[in-house]
Amino acid sequence: SIAISISAIGLHSSLGGLLDSAAAFRAGMSKSREMPDWPYFDDDTLHEAHVIGCPAAGLSDGFQGIARLAKLATYAAEDLNESMNPAEIKGRSIRAFLATGGLEAGSEADDIHVKAIGVILQQCRSVLNKELQIEPSARIFSGELGAIQALEAAIQCLRNGEAECCLVGLFDTLLDQNALGNLLRAGVVKTVDNACGLVPGETGCIILLERLSDVTRRAAKPWGVISGLSYVQHSEGER
Repeated sequence: SIAISISAIGLHSSLGGLLDSAAAFRAGMSKSREMPDWPYFDDDTLHEAHVIGCPAAGLSDGFQGIARLAKLATYAAEDLNESMNPAEIKGRSIRAFLATGGLEAGSEADDIHVKAIGVILQQCRSVLNKELQIEPSARIFSGELGAIQALEAAIQCLRNGEAECCLVGLFDTLLDQNALGNLLRAGVVKTVDNACGLVPGETGCIILLERLSDVTRRAAKPWGVISGLSYVQHSEGER
């Protein structure tokens, strides 16, 4: 099969930019803290306490819903600009594949999801180098499998020769009011009385994919190489 090059990466997460996130993840650092904007009633102490979370400090403060995802996309796109050379892909067709993990597909959420992707794509276009010829529409993915499905579709697109480059973006937050509210009601969030709970965070990531042969031809060095992609489907429908 045709090998795929990861030619550039733009990322901003609860752990910082690309290098800071990688270093913090390797060291097992979460940078979590109490969030005063998220109080809850502690049944054991009968007092108000705060959720322990890990927001993208200073970047997404004051934003909720689609605006919060768009803010994460903005910083990921800015980081992508710094990690690539636009001259190397100038004039080449670029197709976008975007996923928002926190917005599940469904009859009621579909319109919200499509609107979110539209805002995010517009935001990315306004930040990314103007010389990039990104196609006007994007393929949309959602839910827990959204990221891997978007990556799979982009790889297939390149292998089929449908585009010369692909942008794959994932934008997700568990610190949105609706998402965090659902997690709190389910009792799975880390709090003062639930030390083993989930520490909610958020991220925006965009990667630039090309066929490895194109990258090798211009003597460029890829960030990484994807030779194959697979995931398992269980009988319950999970993958």
